[in-house]
Amino acid sequence: MTDDSRRTTRRLTPQQRPPTGNLQPATGHTKDLPALPWMVRFEIMGQVLAIQLAVPSKIVIGRTDPETNTAADVDLGPFRGTESGVSRRHAEIQANEQHLLVVDLGSTNGTRLNGHRLLAHEPYRLRHGDTLSVGLAELKVFFAMQPVHEGVKVSKSNIPPVLNQEEEETQEVGPRRILVVDSDAEMAEALNGLLDGLGYSVTVTASAGDAMRNIATQLPHAVFVDLNMPDFPGTDICRMIRSDLSRQQLPVFILSKVSKDEDIKSAMDAGATLFLSKPVGMNELVEALNTYVGDPTPPSTLPE
Repeated sequence: MTDDSRRTTRRLTPQQRPPTGNLQPATGHTKDLPALPWMVRFEIMGQVLAIQLAVPSKIVIGRTDPETNTAADVDLGPFRGTESGVSRRHAEIQANEQHLLVVDLGSTNGTRLNGHRLLAHEPYRLRHGDTLSVGLAELKVFFAMQPVHEGVKVSKSNIPPVLNQEEEETQEVGPRRILVVDSDAEMAEALNGLLDGLGYSVTVTASAGDAMRNIATQLPHAVFVDLNMPDFPGTDICRMIRSDLSRQQLPVFILSKVSKDEDIKSAMDAGATLFLSKPVGMNELVEALNTYVGDPTPPSTLPE
């Protein structure tokens, strides 16, 4: 491959280009930077690895090229990007509090959303589970977290559990502790980053056994549990937590990729405080923490 071929996007032949359909651009424009970023996972078809990153306002999909000082946030260069006809600045993902938008940046070989070719420089709504094609490279787009929740939320009670004065006084100095029980490493990482950024002390476990050992060693102030754990269902973990009378008021938030009525009922019957469907809205997480856990650092532990 010559230096010129690396600097120039390979133009696909008409026979190589996928068929296209018609799709209307989204109306409106991108708002200012949202208070909380989106966490998005791009699964590259035919590749084992996925790319997960925060989308605070805008990110670029393309190929990083040091020779032209071009940087791509989602860099497809290592994933046969040149051979797939990916431009250095191929497409842009724009974020606001409500939606993600995708914009083709005038790429050589075009951008397609679920098979529909996008008009250059026009915004199109991007949804959880969409297929985004940049040249011949296909990306499945999944939202790990989003600023505003659009899924299912079911709470056990409108009255939050409250620590009594004696319990409050016996608590050690330091930030409130959150235990995350999730075998999905990317989701656990996203939760860890959000909770840590809010000021909570976070412990992440990937199994029921580790979770129960952590709870027995030092009771957390709240537990996030994935419903579909590989060793024990999240409902069983919730029941194990509730089996100890001292943990009856411990907030347990169950997260699930599915939100069937029977799953929700099973979670609430097991003693869950709150059921949230994935992708999780970060506003819902913050609201749950404010309601059931309180400030990351209790007032009594704040410096004078």
